Amino acid sequence: MKPTDYHSITDRISRSNVMKLLKSPAHYQASLSAEHKDSDAMRFGRVYDQFLLEQIPPTICPFDSFRSKEAREWRDTHTDYLKPSEEELMQDMYTAFMLSEAAPLIQGGSAQAPVLWTDEVTGVPCRALPDYLTSPVCYDLKTTNDASPEAFRYSCIKYGYDIQDAMYLDGLAAIGHTARDFVFVVQEIEAPYTVAMYRLSEESREEARMKYRDALKLYAKCQERDEWPGYTDGIEEIVI
Repeated sequence: MKPTDYHSITDRISRSNVMKLLKSPAHYQASLSAEHKDSDAMRFGRVYDQFLLEQIPPTICPFDSFRSKEAREWRDTHTDYLKPSEEELMQDMYTAFMLSEAAPLIQGGSAQAPVLWTDEVTGVPCRALPDYLTSPVCYDLKTTNDASPEAFRYSCIKYGYDIQDAMYLDGLAAIGHTARDFVFVVQEIEAPYTVAMYRLSEESREEARMKYRDALKLYAKCQERDEWPGYTDGIEEIVI
């Protein structure tokens, strides 16, 4: 299965689906028909990952801006590309990465290999798309403005990276893969393009496992009843 085919799967739950479910089932349901909007950061990160992990040369956009009709038509027919101003940035980041301690780790494995499994606790079909798999470790690459431990800890909570860790390892175990460790490789997009590597504590991973399983249980319940509620009815007290 190609990564492009992976993203067309709608009958299996992914980490991003779990994040929507944890907000509310209504948000998950709405996301299924919502038009996907690719941010510049997402596009750049995807192209950079392809170059770093698979040596796929990027397509360089021939336009400096998308103000003209011709430029917009080009943009609408291309998803993975770099703006002219981003080409040098990617090369500088790549050079810094190859000099980091992370570089020798990202070799001898496979990139963007879809993982499909059924969760053993809830019976819900799930999916994952690891960035890079070796025999003992699943690596996930992130690009960010701030790769410090404090900033990445916040990103884990905000974007559900902890849930990604737990889901991916459980999915790999379910299909018999030998990877039992998960490492985030985080690189800054501003000079000096520092690379940091992080691993969740076992306690954090177990908490994330409970969160995603709660979401899967909620999904199964909503699917059975064909009811997808939003936030709690009535007035809810909050503590600040």
